[in-house]
Amino acid sequence: MIFGKYINRYYLKYWYLFFTVLISDAIVDIVQLCIPMVIGNLVSIFNAKPEELSTTINTNPLRILTGFTNPFTTHATETLPFYQTDLFLTLMAMLLIGIIIFVGRMSWRFFSAHIAANIERDLREDMFKHIQKLSLSYYSDKKVGGLLSFFTNDLATIKQCFTDGLIFTTDLLVLGTCSFTLMFMLSYQITLFTCIPLVLFIVLGGVVGSGESKRYKISSDTFEELSDYTEENLQGFSVIKSFLKEKDRVTNFKKYSRNVENTSIQYLRYSSLIDFSINTYLTVTFGVLFFLCAYSVITFGDASIAGNIKDVGDCSKFAGYYDVLIWPMIAGGMLIDYSSRGSGARKRISTILSALPDIVDDNNEERNQLKGKVEFRNLSFRYPDSSEDSLSDISFTAEPGMTIGIIGKTGSGKSTLVSLLPKLYNL
Repeated sequence: MIFGKYINRYYLKYWYLFFTVLISDAIVDIVQLCIPMVIGNLVSIFNAKPEELSTTINTNPLRILTGFTNPFTTHATETLPFYQTDLFLTLMAMLLIGIIIFVGRMSWRFFSAHIAANIERDLREDMFKHIQKLSLSYYSDKKVGGLLSFFTNDLATIKQCFTDGLIFTTDLLVLGTCSFTLMFMLSYQITLFTCIPLVLFIVLGGVVGSGESKRYKISSDTFEELSDYTEENLQGFSVIKSFLKEKDRVTNFKKYSRNVENTSIQYLRYSSLIDFSINTYLTVTFGVLFFLCAYSVITFGDASIAGNIKDVGDCSKFAGYYDVLIWPMIAGGMLIDYSSRGSGARKRISTILSALPDIVDDNNEERNQLKGKVEFRNLSFRYPDSSEDSLSDISFTAEPGMTIGIIGKTGSGKSTLVSLLPKLYNL
């Protein structure tokens, strides 16, 4: 997710869609944690000794989550109908978990797609309306090809931040917090041993994210230059052919393309540091985790690090919670990547939306009748990117109904003079 000027208002405008996505994803995350809980309880009951179990039938429907106390029942008896057996309860619970996860995921996918589509449409519309108000001087260094990259690459990046970025944030906060809490309740010692290095990963992610944002902007700028060059050559293609400049233009195009390729590769190489750190962290911590859990089971929970891990079932729960925790960690790394690119895209788009026109019209009083008289007195004009005057000391008066012809050689300023009549350039 990204925040900033020209972006924050969409959180209020589409708050109901954001709320629906957050609730749907949070429910999926919480229900998903029931799976390792059920598996762990099943492993515990199947590995339990007969003398450790109660002879009284437990009819509590939540026993599949809280733990079985009597031998696992699979068949109906005279006193126990089939729908109260452990087998039926387990099957129905897993079916219900699957349905909730399916409906929840379809829900947040549907509504997050609506959020992205609405924001992309509104932001593109605002950008189109704004660039129509800008003066011609703005386009002296902003070519059409370059502007297209703002409306394609940058908008697509921001759209991705609102689809995947929103889900990554929710999973990181809800799923990561809940799975860490359940691991902590089983054994805070093993949890700390395996999760303390996560702090280093967060610090590394912040450093990488800052550098990644800068490299993404450089990569986007080089793509904008390539778009400018391509658009310019397509417009003047007939002139290029007339002067036999095709080979020179192709050589320059390869140069621009190679520049885009190099900057993109540099950005991707830098962003891959996050994936490398995640994989390294998971490899090391998984080894530590299984060693400590196995040691706790071998010592039958007597080890100082065991906590509440007493049997293989508890070990399965802990490993399952940690397996669930892997995705929030990966999502956190991807969130840094998306936020870095989204921040760069937002800054680039802000340069368009924050640009002000040279001419700002006041609310003049309405006039019922226009005389149509036009007069220039000692007019001199120079384009913003030029070092010489295009017009110098021009004076004339056009009375109403008068027809005036403007003649001169190519480049003498005829079009410039006419463009100043509707104030396309500020005087």
